Amino acid sequence: MTREQVRGLQQSGMEIGAHTVSHPILKTLAPAMAQAEIEQGK
Repeated sequence: MTREQVRGLQQSGMEIGAHTVSHPILKTLAPAMAQAEIEQGK
């Protein structure tokens, strides 16, 4: 998606957020593993 498309979605009320790599429940992971999930997610 282009930046303009993402902005359009956000302006129409959609929430845009981060995504993890393998969809774990972050609070169940060791801090280092949770950090890696967050950093590597795009």
